[in-house]
Amino acid sequence: MWNDEIRIASDGTWYYNGNKMFRMEIVGMLSAHLQYKDDQYYVCWMRQEMPVVVEDVPFVITGVFAHEDGLKARLMDERVIDLPETEVFWQDDIPYLPLFTESRLDTKLSRSAFWQITPYLVEKEGRQWIQHRQG
Repeated sequence: MWNDEIRIASDGTWYYNGNKMFRMEIVGMLSAHLQYKDDQYYVCWMRQEMPVVVEDVPFVITGVFAHEDGLKARLMDERVIDLPETEVFWQDDIPYLPLFTESRLDTKLSRSAFWQITPYLVEKEGRQWIQHRQG
C-alpha cells in the first residue's frame, strides 16, 4: 500500500509529501512512467503503481522550437519531445493539447510556449491546429 503523496501542481511542478521535487532527472523518470487508468494517474514502475494527484494536467510545455525534422517541445521536466501536428483546445483562455493520450487533454502550453508556436498555428473549420510548416 502506497501512503506517500506525489502531486503535480497546475504549473507542472512535482511534489513529494508536500516538498518540491527539484531534481529534474528524477521528475523526468517519474513522468516517463506516468499512466492514466480508471480516472486516476499513476507512476507505474518496478511492478508498483503509485497514485499521483494532478491539479490540472500532468505535462506543461515550457518552450517550443523548430528543428530540421519538425517542431520540438521542452517539457517542465526538461525532456524534449517531438511536437505533433495537433489541435489546440482552449479552456478558460489556456491552451491544451492531447499529446500523450488521444482522448484526454494532458498537456498545457505555458504562455511563452504558446507565443513560440503562434507562427505555426492555422485555422481549420474554426479550430486552431499546430502545423509544422509556417504559412
